[in-house]
Amino acid sequence: MILLKNFTIRILFISVFTSLCFISISQDVAEGEQIFKNVCKACHNLPGGGMSTGPDLKDVLNSEKFVNQEDPTETFIKYVQNPLTLGVKAMPAQDLDDTQVLSVLEFINTYVPEEQEVSSNEEIVVADGMSSVNILLIISIILVIFIIALISIKNTLKKIQDQKTETISESIINFCKVYWANSKAVLVSAFILFIFVLKIVFDTMMGIG
Repeated sequence: MILLKNFTIRILFISVFTSLCFISISQDVAEGEQIFKNVCKACHNLPGGGMSTGPDLKDVLNSEKFVNQEDPTETFIKYVQNPLTLGVKAMPAQDLDDTQVLSVLEFINTYVPEEQEVSSNEEIVVADGMSSVNILLIISIILVIFIIALISIKNTLKKIQDQKTETISESIINFCKVYWANSKAVLVSAFILFIFVLKIVFDTMMGIG
């Protein structure tokens, strides 16, 4: 019984932590997109937009400048902050910290080119890329599948111990009861949620989120 309780607490903690990680990644992409539009787009482009003074940044880490480096990501960060490290004089140094550069890189890696649709009168209509709502929907579906899989594992353990299995709704209710009864797990989750809320408030105030 103790084994099942510990397993239940771990399942819920992993679920909460995983969902917050997904949301945090979405926030990083949004921040990276804003920085790209404000800083990078004046000279660089991605398929479907931007100027062409500098090279296209899609798959930038696979370019000759970075692909042969021992750590392409670290080299890219240093390059953006001080292009002279790779002998580039045309590009000015950017006042961005490591986290901001990584968020831009995250946006570049997840960028989906805008599609063009041609109507019956052959007018070109530019379709929007994948919206944040669609991204959150995909994340929600993944989390639901993940939780169902964990419940299935729990029921399998119960069968092994000759205990009564539970439906999905019963498992969720029991999980919540056990989880809220564990003060340490609740405190950790509350702390993670508090940090996440602070990040959203900060990004909103800075006009980034």
